[in-house]
Amino acid sequence: MDRRSGKGNRRGNKNYVGHSLGVLRKGGGIESISECEVGTTVVYQRTVLTQEVLRVMMNCSRMLQWEKVVKKVKDFLLRMQYSGYDKKFRYEVVASALNAYRIRKEADERGERPM
Repeated sequence: MDRRSGKGNRRGNKNYVGHSLGVLRKGGGIESISECEVGTTVVYQRTVLTQEVLRVMMNCSRMLQWEKVVKKVKDFLLRMQYSGYDKKFRYEVVASALNAYRIRKEADERGERPM
């Protein structure tokens, strides 16, 4: 995959490429999350990673036990840790993603926006 052009993810390819952080996930093991290019702010990195955690949560069925959703999020946080993000930063990302998930869930319950 060419990271500069963002091309990849051809049909039949089981890899996926996330946002501009270059989140690359293959099959099973722990892969690192490459950090942003020089010049991007911490706020930008936190926003992108928050969206990634929220995406993980939203891709889980609402009928799935919450403990299994937590395991998926913990796997992502382990990849963040493996990539060198400190505990405080990871906590901020998860707190932000949980807040966004709560807001979306409340909007769904009110009938304003489906999950």
